[in-house]
Amino acid sequence: MNREEALKKVYSRSHDVPWQMIDDGIVLLELTSGHYYTLNDVGARIWELLDGEKNIDLITTTLNDEFDAPPETMLLDILELMDQLEKEGLVVTGNE
Repeated sequence: MNREEALKKVYSRSHDVPWQMIDDGIVLLELTSGHYYTLNDVGARIWELLDGEKNIDLITTTLNDEFDAPPETMLLDILELMDQLEKEGLVVTGNE
């Protein structure tokens, strides 16, 4: 997938994944396997933005406004997290 396609990709949280905010992030539970996952504050903010409407470009722009990190680093970290969440079945892709 090229950069342009990656920026247009839209994700949403899987309906089968209960989650709970904690002091320094978020905890996710994948019900089928029973595995727990934790996300730090940046990961938690990404999770909150996964509404099935915002594409990666908009999520990256939002996070760049809220956190102090180089834009390219932020994008690469978001793409890596989304790949991991998708592989674990915690998110699904929507319209591209």
